[in-house]
Amino acid sequence: MATKGNSDLSGKVAFITGGASGIGAALTQQLISAGAEVWIADRQIELAERLVHALDNAGAAVHAVELDVRDHAAFARAIAHTVQVSGRIDYLFNNAGIGIGGEVDSLTLDDWNDIIDVN
Repeated sequence: MATKGNSDLSGKVAFITGGASGIGAALTQQLISAGAEVWIADRQIELAERLVHALDNAGAAVHAVELDVRDHAAFARAIAHTVQVSGRIDYLFNNAGIGIGGEVDSLTLDDWNDIIDVN
C-alpha cells in the first residue's frame, strides 16, 4: 500500500479495536510496517493472538488484548494496561464493528442495540 507523507511511526503506540481480522488486521500490518508498536483489541482473542504470533515472529512489537467494546469498564482497563506497558497511546483506531444479516423487520431490539453499542 503506497502512502504519502511521513510514514515513519517508530516509537509510536497504536491501539486498534477490532484489530484481529479484516480491515483491522490490514491496519495492524500497515502500522507495524511503518514502525509502530500495535495493540490489537478484539473479542476474538484467539484470532488476535494468532495474528500477534505471526507478526511477532517477524520482529514486530505487537500485543493482543481481549476486549468487548460494549463493556466500558473492560475498555478502561485495556487502555490503562496498554499505557502501563507501553507508556502511552499515540493513535486509537475504533475499528470494531458488527452486522446482523436478515430483513430489517426481523431484527430484535437486542440486535439493534448490539449494532449501535459495537459500531
